[in-house]
Formats: sequence, C-alpha cells, structure tokens
Amino acid sequence: MNEADTCQTLVTPKLRSAGWTDEQIREQVTFTHGRIVPSGGQVARKVQKRADYLLYYQSKYKVAVIEAKDDTHRAVDGLAQAREVGRSCPR
Repeated sequence: MNEADTCQTLVTPKLRSAGWTDEQIREQVTFTHGRIVPSGGQVARKVQKRADYLLYYQSKYKVAVIEAKDDTHRAVDGLAQAREVGRSCPR
C-alpha cells in the first residue's frame, strides 16, 4: 500500500470515526513555497514542503500534524518530518 492508499483507506476513515469533521481536517497542505537558492546569476526554488494532514480545533488553531507513510515504513519514520512541519507551518 502506498502513502496515498494509506491516507485514503486508513487515516481519513479513522479521523472521521474519531469525530474529526471535514472543516477540521486539512489534507495535503502546502505550507512553504520552497526555499530560494541563488546559484551564480540564477536562482532556483527548492521543493515545496507539505503535510499529509493538519488537524484544527475550530478553524484557526492547529492542534496536530499527521504524516502518513506507505507500508514499507514504520510509524516512527514520519516523526522527524511531522516535527519539522509543526515548527515551520504558520499557526
């Protein structure tokens, strides 16, 4: 099962059954445009950063980051990525 399958078949249904509403769940959230890197006389933009899920209390207060992984990874493998999102994502 790839990451998209994990989200669709496991994570989203579990969130909804736990009482999270569509207004509280934001999927595939881009939270940076990508770092700008100058090189010589040109600039390049790095890849945008995304979170698989951000959960909100009401509409303004982010309370959780969820990083889904495919079935070849352990759950803990997404921990560093989720922490980075939590620090970098606007409040």
